[in-house]
Amino acid sequence: MEELNMIMSNFVEVECGLISLSTVLAALEEAYEFDGKKELRDNILVIKRQIDSLQEELSEYITKLDTYIISE
Repeated sequence: MEELNMIMSNFVEVECGLISLSTVLAALEEAYEFDGKKELRDNILVIKRQIDSLQEELSEYITKLDTYIISE
């Protein structure tokens, strides 16, 4: 049970890191929005969408693991 709690904690840390990175990318996207660097802004947008997708998947896994831990 203790090992599952450690795994859960690691998932939460990764999720927080993804949220932080997404925040930084959103700020970069906004900074380049009016700068005329469309290619860079587009790349940032693609990366941000991928991170958002990963964060959603990770959240689902955390919820499933949390439910498992509670049921044990």
